[in-house]
Amino acid sequence: MTQTLEAVYENNMLKPLTPLQGLLEQQRVEVIVSVQAKKQSLRSLVGTLTQNEAQEMQRTIEEEFEC
Repeated sequence: MTQTLEAVYENNMLKPLTPLQGLLEQQRVEVIVSVQAKKQSLRSLVGTLTQNEAQEMQRTIEEEFEC
């Protein structure tokens, strides 16, 4: 059986954010840890382009995706 779930690492322990299904008490399991990249808010990008750069990017997007 394979389950994929999110957990929080706290006080040297992994704490699942959702209940685990089908496990017995004290049952040993294999854990593979994959750290998710922190999502950056788009708000942090506001003001990083000049007006000309923003217009050029908009034109490129419109050309590429035929908006």
